[in-house]
Amino acid sequence: MLGLAYALTLLPVGSLLVVVHGATRRAARESRRARLAPAPLDGKSRAWRGWLKALLAGPLGMLAAMALAFCYAAWAPGAIQTRLLIAALLVPALWGLAMTWTLADQRIIRATAVLGGTTILGFGLAFLGGIA
Repeated sequence: MLGLAYALTLLPVGSLLVVVHGATRRAARESRRARLAPAPLDGKSRAWRGWLKALLAGPLGMLAAMALAFCYAAWAPGAIQTRLLIAALLVPALWGLAMTWTLADQRIIRATAVLGGTTILGFGLAFLGGIA
């Protein structure tokens, strides 16, 4: 059994030595990443874009998350206590998603429109659900 263990161990080592002995080094090609167009985040940054994105991701993202949570609490089936608890747990997760998406998106107008529309639609549907 000991000989079989040695053979199974030394066979890959011997194969590796044969490959290393015959290996040749070639000059590396230019990387594919160097030939691609620069990413949007690699471009020149502006201070006002950073401040605007922070305002969009923070307060407006929170309002959109709260609007969706209120809409869930108003329209979801089940006991009111369960709906309120789940809605309260949804707010931080939805806010994190809104912040991540807003900060990753390069188009500020689109981020503003989506977050604003989500806020208006969510609170509107929550209001309608509260009336019904």
